[in-house]
Amino acid sequence: MSSAAKTLEAFGYDSKWLGGKTGFFMVLNTWGQQLVVHPHVHCIIPAICYNQDSCELVRSKYEKNDFLLPVRGLSKVFRGKFIAGLITDERNCFP
Repeated sequence: MSSAAKTLEAFGYDSKWLGGKTGFFMVLNTWGQQLVVHPHVHCIIPAICYNQDSCELVRSKYEKNDFLLPVRGLSKVFRGKFIAGLITDERNCFP
């Protein structure tokens, strides 16, 4: 969940996508529809953010296919942050 939060914050602050501080909340699900172990996170994100420089609310600049942010871009950034987190945790657990 930490990697997902860092990814959403990075895209939120990037002026190419939102350009400000965005809010979100996440829910961790551990089971799939077939009641087998399938951990995944659902994120709820408003389609607007707060730009601290101009003190105004800003809408998303990316509205292709009714997505708030580019899915492929999110996937790549999340993957990198997740793997970096695994490597860091491994170093902390096994000095």
